[in-house]
Amino acid sequence: MYKKFPIVLAFLIIGGGILWLSIKPSISLFGSKIEEEKTEEILEEVVLQEPEEKDEISVFLKRLKEETNINFQGIKESDFNWIIQAEVSESGSVLVSGKVISAQGITDEAQIKIKDFFVNNDFKINEINTSTEVITNVIGYERKEFICLYSSVANNKEEGLGEDVILYDIEVFCGVPDLKELEKTESEENNSDLSNALIDIFSKKYGKPYSEINLTISKNTGIYASGGISFSGEISGAMWLAFKGDSGWKLIFDGNGTIPCESVLPYSFPTDMVSECWDEDLGKLIKL
Repeated sequence: MYKKFPIVLAFLIIGGGILWLSIKPSISLFGSKIEEEKTEEILEEVVLQEPEEKDEISVFLKRLKEETNINFQGIKESDFNWIIQAEVSESGSVLVSGKVISAQGITDEAQIKIKDFFVNNDFKINEINTSTEVITNVIGYERKEFICLYSSVANNKEEGLGEDVILYDIEVFCGVPDLKELEKTESEENNSDLSNALIDIFSKKYGKPYSEINLTISKNTGIYASGGISFSGEISGAMWLAFKGDSGWKLIFDGNGTIPCESVLPYSFPTDMVSECWDEDLGKLIKL
């Protein structure tokens, strides 16, 4: 019997080891395997959870959805064109990087809710960006630098223009224009308007074709402007001063040398364009 004891003891040790190996994965210094798995799941949820939108545009569009109770689709990034007009006769546009929210099958009553939302949030209608027709409507809204473009299209077209209820597909774009890009666009439009006007004036004054007139613009405030002028085939050039009144741009002076006071004083040119002028009566230069 005593001889068999080492064999029994060996079997007990081996069996205990096997049992220990079978239950080891479920035990850790920090708790059970189930607890570890739950902890990992919680960590994954925290990592994968998307941060809440907190930028001004997203918050505004989210409020639009909630306060109008319209079934808008998710907010997406989108560029849109915004028409601008400075002190020029022609309009241009600037590309605005913003966001858009959309909805389909919207009634006239729902559209009124959207318009009221903009009014109640101190937005003003921008007439240049507004176009109202029977089937399609575009309304521009602005509040300081914040702008929105509301677009609606009848999704049943002419079929809904009778007694049937008209439903609309709508999009609301919102964003804040890049001020540098806006200033650049306004400046380009101002210069284009000025250049066209002066080339026409010089052509009539000197009998030169447009193609032979070389015009440069040094400064342009939208009301006052200065620059240089030369004609193809001629070595010398001259400077010019222009003023924009109710009837458009007017050539005030062109030539070389001193500027007569009687030409510029009635228009109060800024001193960075005209710092002095020649007073014929006094026979001397006058500092401005």
